[in-house]
Amino acid sequence: QEVLNMLNAEQDDVDLHLADQILIYAVLAEGRTEYKTSKASDHLKTNATIIQKFVDRKMNILDDGRVIIEDFAAAHS
Repeated sequence: QEVLNMLNAEQDDVDLHLADQILIYAVLAEGRTEYKTSKASDHLKTNATIIQKFVDRKMNILDDGRVIIEDFAAAHS
């Protein structure tokens, strides 16, 4: 019941536990990607740090839970 309550309480685009898992797919997608979760977890921030070592895309993980991945062209301007 506690898990159901937590999932039902989530009001953002993706839940806290999914946000870090979909980051790699968001980075590989074409164009700008943005989604929001309830908070920027340590897992999310760590995944972003690791992924940026391999992919040349600008990622912003904001404290309010927003994840913004700029288009490839914007990352080079």
